[in-house]
Amino acid sequence: MDLDELRKLISEAWRKNDILLESPDLLGERLDGKYLFKALFVLGPAGSGKTYLIKNRLNVPFSPKGSNTGNSFALRNPDETIEEKFPEVGLSMKFINDTYDPADTATQMLGKEQLKYAQQMSRRVIQQGQRSHTANLVAVGAPLLFDTTGENVGKMTPRMNQLTQLGYDVGIFLNMVPEEASVERDDKRDRTVGAGITTAIHQQYAEEVVRLKGFADSAAGNEHVTVFGGGEVYWNVFDDDGALLQKPTVVTPEMLPDEINPEKNPEAPAKYKAILDTAKGEIQSFVGGAEPNNPKGKTLLSAMKKLNDASNGVLGRNMFDLGTAVLLGDPYINDDVIMSGVAVLEAAGGVELSQNMKTGEAAAASAPDQPAVEPALRGKKDTKKHTVRGLARGVGSDVGPAGAKPEGGRMTESELANMIANEIFEVIYGSDS
Repeated sequence: MDLDELRKLISEAWRKNDILLESPDLLGERLDGKYLFKALFVLGPAGSGKTYLIKNRLNVPFSPKGSNTGNSFALRNPDETIEEKFPEVGLSMKFINDTYDPADTATQMLGKEQLKYAQQMSRRVIQQGQRSHTANLVAVGAPLLFDTTGENVGKMTPRMNQLTQLGYDVGIFLNMVPEEASVERDDKRDRTVGAGITTAIHQQYAEEVVRLKGFADSAAGNEHVTVFGGGEVYWNVFDDDGALLQKPTVVTPEMLPDEINPEKNPEAPAKYKAILDTAKGEIQSFVGGAEPNNPKGKTLLSAMKKLNDASNGVLGRNMFDLGTAVLLGDPYINDDVIMSGVAVLEAAGGVELSQNMKTGEAAAASAPDQPAVEPALRGKKDTKKHTVRGLARGVGSDVGPAGAKPEGGRMTESELANMIANEIFEVIYGSDS
């Protein structure tokens, strides 16, 4: 085995080891899946029961790992990755803000300031990976399910509008609980950001989303954005019998505004049951059928399918392949269906092309850096080339707190040697994994 082959094996071993922490999963690109070009946002403060509602009330089919199965919505929620990865590398999920637990194992190992830095930077690494993954999902028109707080209407609305420019139908479900319940539920979870941040998010959501009806106003200006439940915010405080919830938090009348308080407004339980029932029906109608309702989505999907057929399956599974088709010229540029898709992309912000350095062939640039998709995503995070695993073992002294240990040692020499040996074994004998 020569040196180049060994380098390749090492590179592959390293990539496999860190892919879930540093880069998006490879996508199963599908042009025949359900719910194509549909994005559903379920928004609400911490502890408002968003995940429970998605699973048990709204009946949205979703893939919890965010994969593109072709038959479900890809869940986009970096907190799920945090809950999976932080314990694996020994990071505490109780984020250090104003308070911290000095008895926490991770705090004892790293110290308060180092742990705080490691947590914040690790979350940034995960968010950046999610950003890239989401961009790749958008590129294939995959159905998206965003489970997030959404308190900043000014930031969320442009992303939603950009998704509609890329052919998506966007649906929004708004959820709410009292501030006391939000803080208590966050405190009881393994992953917690603390009372201060939870309260600030709740208060901003109460102002921008509930009182000012920010998303209802933005939806009124975009025919491809719908706020479910008749445009109302759903107060998730009643059980199936109309009584105030007693778990996971005891909700009391004193926590609620007068219009939600059943002691002052006996019609409240029935009102919010009707809002939820209306939303369930609207969501089922929204997700129904394989074809998008947005004309731009219909045009892009038709163009992608036509390009896929015309290229014998080489192009078309990614909307940005349409830019490559233009560069390749005849016969693609003489096809009205393909060129209609190109026009949609150009109107949304255009497509950049790159070139395969080995073959010289034209190719679409990577989805995360496409001008058409950038405005629909969270901004890039400066991860300072860290990995979650490396941060958990000590942050670099040049970028972290004073006295921190270098990040070196993403894996020990023996661990890397074992991984190389495994790669060589697979090359020689194959793998049943």
